[in-house]
Amino acid sequence: MRSLSFALACSFALGACSTSPADDGDPEDAVAVDEGKEDNFLSQNALEYTLEGKASVTLDASYATKTDAERMAAAKKLIGYKQIAIAWFVTQYFVDKEDDDANFHFGGFGGMAKGGLWEDLGVTEGADHLTYSFTFKQLAAGPKNLMTKLKVKTVSGKQVFDLEVGKPTNDEMTHLVTDEEWYRQAPWNAWDPSKVDAAKKETMTFAIAPDSHVSTDAFFDVNKLIADGVLDIDVHFG
Repeated sequence: MRSLSFALACSFALGACSTSPADDGDPEDAVAVDEGKEDNFLSQNALEYTLEGKASVTLDASYATKTDAERMAAAKKLIGYKQIAIAWFVTQYFVDKEDDDANFHFGGFGGMAKGGLWEDLGVTEGADHLTYSFTFKQLAAGPKNLMTKLKVKTVSGKQVFDLEVGKPTNDEMTHLVTDEEWYRQAPWNAWDPSKVDAAKKETMTFAIAPDSHVSTDAFFDVNKLIADGVLDIDVHFG
C-alpha cells in the first residue's frame, strides 16, 4: 500500500516538477515554496481533502472476561488496523486504473487516501462490551475537481458520498507480514464491490471537504512520518 501511495503522490508532483530550465538554470515557471515545505512535494493541480465518517470494530469473544482497560486497549489497537483498511479501500476507489486492471470500472478519479495520516475520535463501547464505535478522520489527495467527480450529496450541511468497503476479518487485518498482507489477497487486492458477496462488504458514508489549511501539498507530512524516529521505506525492483 505504501508503494502504491508513493507512486500516486509522485504523479501529482510531476505536474509541478516537469519544467524546462531557463537561461539562469531555474525553471521558467518556478514556484516559491512556503517555509517549512522545502522537504516536501507540491502540486499545482491537486488538493488535500478531509474525510470523516463512522466505523466500528468488534473484539473476539475471548475478551468478554477481560477488564475494561484491557478491552479498550485491544479495541484501540484494532481501530488502527481498521483505519488502514479504510484508507486502502478509499485509495482503491480514488486511484486511476489501467485498461487491464481487474477493477478498471471501479472509481478512478486520480486520487488516493494519504495512509498513515488519520485520527480516531470518540471511541465508545457497545452494550455487548465487545463492539467499539468511533469517528474516523483521514486525509486524501486528489485533483481540484474531485468533489465534482464523486457522487456527492448534501446531508446536514455536509458534502458526503457513500462507498462500499471491504470487511476483512480481525485476523486478516492484524496479519501484516511481507507478501502476505490481506490487501494483497483476493478479493481485497483489486477491490470491486460489485464482484463481492454482501457478507464481505459494508457501505460507509464519508463526509468530504477540502482541507481547512488549503494546502497544495499533495504528499505525506514528512515530520509526522518520522515523529517516532523511524522511517519505513519500500524499494521494489523489476
